[in-house]
Amino acid sequence: LNKTNTLEQAFVLHTRSYRETSLIADLFTRDKGKISVVAKGAKRPKSKLKSILIPTTLLSVSYRGKKELKNLTHCEVVKYFSINSSVSLNSVIYL
Repeated sequence: LNKTNTLEQAFVLHTRSYRETSLIADLFTRDKGKISVVAKGAKRPKSKLKSILIPTTLLSVSYRGKKELKNLTHCEVVKYFSINSSVSLNSVIYL
């Protein structure tokens, strides 16, 4: 991976609509803290990203970009957590 493409684990904090077919996902990583990525095409009917980008889900992500808003290039689930599984995990959605 080069300087602008990073692979790391991240928790999903929030998602919100971005343009017609995309989502912005706020993620929390160990090394970079809170970052925002664009998941292009995530709102399309056949996209798997929308069902993966659920708050408190632990992901392995790859993204690219030098600006504050990065482009999500790869995303896979490491582990799903129930939002009711613990008080400390539940508080993550308020970051």
